[in-house]
Amino acid sequence: MAETKKIPERAELAQQDKWAIEDIYATDELWEADLEKARGYIPKIAAFAGHLGESAQMLLAYAQMEEEIEVLASDLANYAMRRADEDVRVAKYQAMTGRLMSSFVELNVRCWPPQARWPRPRTTSMAC
Repeated sequence: MAETKKIPERAELAQQDKWAIEDIYATDELWEADLEKARGYIPKIAAFAGHLGESAQMLLAYAQMEEEIEVLASDLANYAMRRADEDVRVAKYQAMTGRLMSSFVELNVRCWPPQARWPRPRTTSMAC
């Protein structure tokens, strides 16, 4: 009969065999602070609605803000999802991912009309 091997717990792994998650956020508290920062963009980006065609400067300001959001969102998502993947039994990190997704949905719904929501080409929508 074949020997059954047990998957080691994360705590049993050598540090070099783990993700360097602390390179994204050193603590969960720093992640929480950036989530609040990201949520602060929701009314700011929504304020562009109906104004993008007014000037090149307005369009540039929108594009720059959208880029800031995307960079922040990438870090937030990578941290939350990697934490959740470390051990799916840890409800804290499953909830963290859920809160992040809820924020993404709110941003998507409040900023872009239905025809321009994800997935969408980056520069084809002038909705905001």
